[in-house]
Amino acid sequence: SDKKEEQEKLNQKNILDSKLSNLKDDMDKALAQKPQIAQYQEKIASINSLIPLYQDIENIRKDIQILTSETENLIQQKIKEDENIQALESELNQKSQNLESLKDTGVRLAEYENQYSQQQKSKEQFIALSQKTDSFNKLSEKKISLQNEYSETDNVCIAARDKYNTANDLFLASQAGILAAKLRDGEKCPVCGSLSHPCPAHLPSEIPTEDKVKKLKADFDTCDKKRQQKLSEVQNIIGQFDNLRENLENELSELLNCNIQQADEKINSELQKADQQTDSLKLLISEEKQNQQTKLQLEKIIPRIQQKLSSSKDISAKLNVNIENNNVRISERKSELARKSESLPFENISMANQEITRLKSCIDSINTSIERSEKNFNDSKNEISRLDGELKKIRESIAECPKIDVSAENIRLASLNQEKTRITGEKEKLKSRIDNNIQQKKNITQSGKNIENIYHRFQIIKPLSDAVSGNISGKEKISLEVYVQGKFLESIISRANTRLRIMTDGQYMLMRSTEKSGGNKKDGLELDIYDFWGGAQRSVRSLSGGESFMASLALALALSEEIQSNAGGVYIDSMFVDEGFGSLDEKSLQQAVKALSDLSDGERLVGIISHVSELKNRIEHQISVTKDHSGNSCIKIMS
Repeated sequence: SDKKEEQEKLNQKNILDSKLSNLKDDMDKALAQKPQIAQYQEKIASINSLIPLYQDIENIRKDIQILTSETENLIQQKIKEDENIQALESELNQKSQNLESLKDTGVRLAEYENQYSQQQKSKEQFIALSQKTDSFNKLSEKKISLQNEYSETDNVCIAARDKYNTANDLFLASQAGILAAKLRDGEKCPVCGSLSHPCPAHLPSEIPTEDKVKKLKADFDTCDKKRQQKLSEVQNIIGQFDNLRENLENELSELLNCNIQQADEKINSELQKADQQTDSLKLLISEEKQNQQTKLQLEKIIPRIQQKLSSSKDISAKLNVNIENNNVRISERKSELARKSESLPFENISMANQEITRLKSCIDSINTSIERSEKNFNDSKNEISRLDGELKKIRESIAECPKIDVSAENIRLASLNQEKTRITGEKEKLKSRIDNNIQQKKNITQSGKNIENIYHRFQIIKPLSDAVSGNISGKEKISLEVYVQGKFLESIISRANTRLRIMTDGQYMLMRSTEKSGGNKKDGLELDIYDFWGGAQRSVRSLSGGESFMASLALALALSEEIQSNAGGVYIDSMFVDEGFGSLDEKSLQQAVKALSDLSDGERLVGIISHVSELKNRIEHQISVTKDHSGNSCIKIMS
């Protein structure tokens, strides 16, 4: 062992001796660069003396940069101002052209208004003429009516006169018969004084009384008076009719060159023409008034545009002067920059500072190299002295130690190496198990945290889930779904009962069932029917076929209304009812059809699909579908 250590120390010393020689060469080279430090310092001092000149040059460059930036801004402003000038000139030219095109708008407006006034007068004449024509037609109808009334009155008067004359003749004849009945031969007739009576008058079978004759005479006089009045009315209206016809014919001939029979057609045609012309003139007048407003606006706008244009031109001229002045200053500053830069070794102060930094870095590098080489050389010398001391101690130790059996030590070394290999293998296995256990522990810890988080969320969500699903102990088991459906069902039932009462003459009303179905989550959505006539509540399953149809129809109508009420923008404007009417009696059928008819009176279309023949007479518009012998369907629309 000591021999081996001695050999190792000798090897280290030999290496250090060789390294010390190299370090001595490096230190000599580093010390040979020491005179360059003075040269670098002189260059730094020379460059530092030129820094004020570089600062002046930098200031000149900044001035040039500022002036260049200002000039570019001025050029951009001038470009914008020139574009504005072009836009203003274009706008001014356009506005001037528009104003020129509107110079005669006042004259045209006066002409259109004059034409419109004349057209209105002409239209008023035609309207007045139309009114006269209507009056003439009404007067003609009245004349015909009065003539008919006179004719009827005259016929009644003639009949009254005939009745009176007949009754009067009979009455007079009856007087002669009465006198003749008292005549005797040889006695004088009180009328003619004759003593003989060869042809005596006979009494008629019906003898009117004198009062009846007087009444018939009064009736005749009344009828004759009415006839005279009607005759006077007829003569009066005929005079009015003739005068109106003469005036109307003259006006029609003068204005329209037509007769009375053609008057309505001609007047309507002229009125239509007048309406078209007045509408056209209204548009023209409106356009000209708009043109006048446009003209007034242009007369105000054009001077403002001219003022803006003049101002923009002045600004552009000033910008041009400023640009030229800046260009002159830039040229002067560039000349000054070129003159001062000729005598300087560097282009700018940054490059001068970079050179100073480089020289200082060279100086620092030389100093560092010298210090490092001296330190390395001294460290190596010290290490060699230390190794010499250790070698001396090792050699003294070797001289004192007994001889060692090398072969036995080698066998012992091989055995120890095998034991070391075994222990190292076990160590790796244990380390692998420990690493795996540590990872499993981390996984278990993380899983525990995840379980705690999940359980915490479970504690929050579980009551909400129980409340929504209706699983809260001690309370009624109604889920949120059923609760919401129940609220809508109540509204639908309320709407349905309005029609069901009408269709059943107030006998039935729908209501929600309160009977529990034993664990069924849909409790509360069943329906019962309340019979007002029987005063009892029972299941809807107890209704007959016709009653069930009416209840279903009422619920369907209520559902459509509820959807329209709660869904914005949804409008159910049509409904089709398929069959179900065959199960209704006559009264129920009439009530159901009346409910559907009331529904269709609004803007909703109601279609009924049925084979019930009694419906045909109750439905105005029908689509009849029949089959022929070949099996084809035929559609026929009936109203």
